[in-house]
Amino acid sequence: RKSLEYYSKSDEVINSFKLEDLTYYSALNLGDVYDRLNIPDSAYIYFTRALTIAKQLKDGDLIGTAMTGLGHTFLKLKDFANARVNYQAAITYLKAANDDEILCEAALGIAKLFQQTNQPDSAVHYARFSQNLAKADGFLKMNLQSSKFLADYYKKQKNIDSAFAYINEVQAVNDSINSKARITEAQIITSNEQLR
Repeated sequence: RKSLEYYSKSDEVINSFKLEDLTYYSALNLGDVYDRLNIPDSAYIYFTRALTIAKQLKDGDLIGTAMTGLGHTFLKLKDFANARVNYQAAITYLKAANDDEILCEAALGIAKLFQQTNQPDSAVHYARFSQNLAKADGFLKMNLQSSKFLADYYKKQKNIDSAFAYINEVQAVNDSINSKARITEAQIITSNEQLR
């Protein structure tokens, strides 16, 4: 909620002063915040604005990122057809742009879509793709989310071996994230001491 307040103020300044270079990112950030707050109608408005700007710029990476956001929004609205169209187009754009981080997010998004529409084979395919890519590129948060998705899927299927393997992956990634957080905390304390 606090970030929404600041992003909204930022958007006003960007629009007032016609700071063209920042309009896409402002719209995308506001769409992302509304998506995280589970307010899909507002998320749709801002992701659509971001997509329009990205198309004017003819930037495939920006188009794919905005379409990923729209995929999330349509999934929350249970508009599965539009969610699928946006996710699939986003994946094509993001692969072409070599944006592996957002590609992981789009792949996991379409995996959730396939899970909700009772297409488990496709759901597992895209979740594994997301997890493998995240693991290879060191995207810990996306690795964690994909691994949790797969662990939950295999638990429901009563496939104990696979569920156990992904639960172990979740634990290992959690440990890495917590370790990095502790290192960052220690660095901040050290910096504060030096400043003092």
